[in-house]
Amino acid sequence: HDMRSPQSSILALLDNPDAAADPRLSAAQSVLVQSIRASMCVPLKPRDDVIGVLYLDNLSAPHAFPEADLEFLVAFASLAAIAVENAALYRRIERETMERMALVMNAKVASLNGLVAGIAHEIRNPLNFVANFAELSSGLLHDLSQDLAAQSQRIPRDALRDMEDALAALAENAARVNEHGRRADAIIQAMQLHARLVAARPMALAN
Repeated sequence: HDMRSPQSSILALLDNPDAAADPRLSAAQSVLVQSIRASMCVPLKPRDDVIGVLYLDNLSAPHAFPEADLEFLVAFASLAAIAVENAALYRRIERETMERMALVMNAKVASLNGLVAGIAHEIRNPLNFVANFAELSSGLLHDLSQDLAAQSQRIPRDALRDMEDALAALAENAARVNEHGRRADAIIQAMQLHARLVAARPMALAN
């Protein structure tokens, strides 16, 4: 039924004594199945477009709705249409706001990831140098300890003990530097991997 002139169309619908006998409702199976005797319907039309229809039925008798009921339903439908439109507008604004927030956050995360990757790269190079130097020093200290042991008979006992203690302390320090360097390198690798994973998985919009 044409809803472009809601007041006249609804009044015409009320003129029929029985909703079940109204030819305009012949295609509405629910009217026959539910034995509807009287019916009013008002379009939900906040502006130019109809966004829905508000129905009010009576199963008892025809002519159940007076003119006052129609006027009330029209007024209620106007308020309901505005409320529905406002709710849809609110959802659209909320969705657009979330989309903009996601874009801003993704840009900030991408910038932060680039900064983290750059810092990690700058730290990793000298860190690898220190770790490699410590590992090389450990090898040299091992060779020096072997040479010292081969010449132990020619060196006074006290001096030999001092030299062995110094070499042992240097070897222990070099091993610690190498261990902590490798551990720091593993942390940097994890930071770089995390930055790549976050960059490859942008923030999604919540449903």
